[in-house]
Amino acid sequence: MQLTVNTQENYSEIVIAGRVDATTAGELDETGAQAAAEAKNALLLNFSAVEYISSAGLRSVLKLAKLCQQKKLKLRCFGMQSAVFEVFKISGFSSILTITDHKEAALEHI
Repeated sequence: MQLTVNTQENYSEIVIAGRVDATTAGELDETGAQAAAEAKNALLLNFSAVEYISSAGLRSVLKLAKLCQQKKLKLRCFGMQSAVFEVFKISGFSSILTITDHKEAALEHI
């Protein structure tokens, strides 16, 4: 997995590439906490290059959601491939997170 953080005036974006699983979830936890500390209004998770997410990856996303809630930040996920979105849907995460197709739509919600 590769993570890239882009911090803008109102938000931080984490671009996630590869597989988010038990071996990489800790890195997402760490990077997410750092990005949330730098964000002003929102944290965006860019899933466009994620090919697989496991339950450990979902746990990391949930931890980030809780951290954002504590910091009064909005968490927005976008760009999921259909297989990744299906995991979020089956797990029920799609009903508790804001998930959009594109970054522009995610930015409209911040």
